[in-house]
Amino acid sequence: MMPLASFAERLCAASSRPLDGSLVETVRQRMFDTLGATAIGFATAEGQMLAGLDAGLDISGAKQSTTDRCRLLVGVTRSTEVDDIDIGSCTTVGSVIVPVALTLAAASEAKGRDTIDAQRITAGIVTGYEAMIRLGRAIDGAALIYRGIWPTYVTAAFASAATIASVLQFDTRRCASALGLALSRIALVSRSALAQPAYRQFALGAAAADGWMAALAARAGFTEDPESFETFANAIDVRVNADALTTNWEQPRITDVDTKCFPSSRQALASVEAFTKLLPQNLGDIASIEVYVPAPYRDMVDQPRPPDTRIASMIGVQYQMALAAVGSPVFFDALRAALPFDREIEAWMAKIHVHADAELSAQFPAIWGSRVDARLATGKISSV
Repeated sequence: MMPLASFAERLCAASSRPLDGSLVETVRQRMFDTLGATAIGFATAEGQMLAGLDAGLDISGAKQSTTDRCRLLVGVTRSTEVDDIDIGSCTTVGSVIVPVALTLAAASEAKGRDTIDAQRITAGIVTGYEAMIRLGRAIDGAALIYRGIWPTYVTAAFASAATIASVLQFDTRRCASALGLALSRIALVSRSALAQPAYRQFALGAAAADGWMAALAARAGFTEDPESFETFANAIDVRVNADALTTNWEQPRITDVDTKCFPSSRQALASVEAFTKLLPQNLGDIASIEVYVPAPYRDMVDQPRPPDTRIASMIGVQYQMALAAVGSPVFFDALRAALPFDREIEAWMAKIHVHADAELSAQFPAIWGSRVDARLATGKISSV
């Protein structure tokens, strides 16, 4: 396995490289999309719970710290299902990295110390994406999630520490300490706990704040366990793919992330988007819809019953396809204060059947693909 010091050396070298125009534009796009998710997130029920927590700090007389603000913004951003995602690692990277970098910049400016310029923020965001995606791919996050371990959560502290280390321009030794201390903060959270209202978002924000504190501890002189990668891997019971940590440093990983054109789980997105391409034909002719997806997430997206929560309404394919078929404005609404369900939506959901496909499974996790067949009343099949 790659020694932590060697990884930190490569990360610092990547962080110090000049940023070309196309990379700067990519970072701007990631910032713009993420801040849009943050703004929407404050209006979600989960975002309001998180904001209420921070309001409670003021009521109790405790002063909100910068890390409290970081925790809030990360959690709020992740509550929307419109943030970006790297499919190879199954990590929603921007929801962690962008709030961390911008909170640090704002805090520095507010205190009148070490004003952080745009170039340092940009480099920090690139570095944070690099750290989270590489670690997420190294632990096979795209498969790990179906074991009940959330890849974004277990990589968040590491990525947050990497972002802070880059923005504050740590040398290799301190960067390694920050990363190692962050890895030591990993604690597994059960699937049932993550299912509780807003706890998933709270836990992710807390992990990002832990990474922030790890970086500050490293700056203060605290040092890491040299075998942090091994300790981390043992804690979550995975083998770390060293190649994912060591190879192909020429192209920044931030250029690999996927974005969403409507609020949806990434697992369902390809199927739902394919279905929307079938909609111009006569809907009355469609007798059934057969959806084919990779086997690892077939059960996740096959949700034939009406959803009972906002997040659940964005996970399965049946309800999302039905919303698209009836032209409901809720389809594009990330807030979804109401979840319409009537006979027309019910009829559409009943037509939709989800299957695991061997060819698509073989392409996973590099490609999260889908095929949708609309079987017409005439017997003809129309596919996308």
